[in-house]
Amino acid sequence: MRSQHHNPRRNQFTRMLTRALTYVSLVLLSGATLVTAQVKLHDPHTPPAGFAFVTVVIAGAAPDLAPYLNANVWAVHIRTPSIPQVLTVPINSVIPTQLPGEVQINITPPPGLDLNTTKIDIVLKRDGFPTVTWSLQKHEIPTCKLTFNQAASAAKADVYLSGSWIPAVGAKPSYNIDSHMSLPVCLPHTWDLKFTGTVKTADHPNADPDSFSAGIALGPRYPFWGTPTSAFDFQWRAAQWEFSRKDEAFNFTTVPTFTYARGWFRTNPATHNVRHAGGLNVRFAPEIGENLRNHIAAIRNGYGGIARMVPGADFYLVFPRDNWGVRWTSTWDARILLTREPFIDYRRAIPASLGRGTRNSLSNTLEVNPNKLFAINIKHEYGSLPPAFKFVDHKVTVGLSISWSWH
Repeated sequence: MRSQHHNPRRNQFTRMLTRALTYVSLVLLSGATLVTAQVKLHDPHTPPAGFAFVTVVIAGAAPDLAPYLNANVWAVHIRTPSIPQVLTVPINSVIPTQLPGEVQINITPPPGLDLNTTKIDIVLKRDGFPTVTWSLQKHEIPTCKLTFNQAASAAKADVYLSGSWIPAVGAKPSYNIDSHMSLPVCLPHTWDLKFTGTVKTADHPNADPDSFSAGIALGPRYPFWGTPTSAFDFQWRAAQWEFSRKDEAFNFTTVPTFTYARGWFRTNPATHNVRHAGGLNVRFAPEIGENLRNHIAAIRNGYGGIARMVPGADFYLVFPRDNWGVRWTSTWDARILLTREPFIDYRRAIPASLGRGTRNSLSNTLEVNPNKLFAINIKHEYGSLPPAFKFVDHKVTVGLSISWSWH
């Protein structure tokens, strides 16, 4: 028998909206896949000192380069592991050079960035959006080639493996695992398709996962709009399956996320290394989906539709050094439930209940990086997260992690 909280009409609407959003993401995916690049960019170069301009050869272009001398058809993005945010730099002008098919893009880059760790992505915003990447070590990097690179942050890492092992006298040791990974597939039009997964174990006597998720994400490779200090971005977890083994909670959701990022950084005038960087990201994400299974007896076959409005924010500080670094990251999310969902709190006489309201979650992480891949983590967690919304009351763990990005 269905619970009194079950509303067939609302659940039917939520299911229809979930399917519609999933179909829209598939249409965007198919549209991006059908676009092919008509020209190619190669042989990028920068001046011997600084980033005053970058030159690139347009292969396959018509002899007349006039259509490519418009600054509005180009985009230049700068990436460095010392700054989590992608920097979009202003383009002043585009002029032809003496070499056939080559143009010089004059830019105004942020002052004082280190050439040794910086990557420059040049994007032509027409003819299929071809892209090429420059770095000092490899002057031309294939955009979609998977390589090991230092991650700008744990949230932006494509692979993040974190865990701790806590021994106990007279009892089994407990494990904490908090990891995520994604495999990007480059699409035309500078979009990426990612196969994602997360695994989490909390104070478990063995290393088996308590909860995990898997999904498909879709989004642009670079922010829709940006400057050296701000950006607006969009990412879509188009199909996300969430499962909690212990609480037998199984959800399907689709989550488009809109983010406004504002950051800053300071460099050392003598060495051009970043001394410190920081920023604030403000996010909003409607989470729409369906619960397929739950351990509460009255709704064991699922309590129906899921509808949440999720504002959130991230704050970070980075203090990079030559061979090590320190990072602080705080993340807050407030899930405003428009439908009733479970809440599990073992401090109460009846731990499990159904209800609306706002479910907050907060995490603070201090990372000390002895090298580019490994880190010592101190993490604080408070609140509850889907799919089971099990309340965590100020939990602190100390562990090790390894992370990297594919691009």
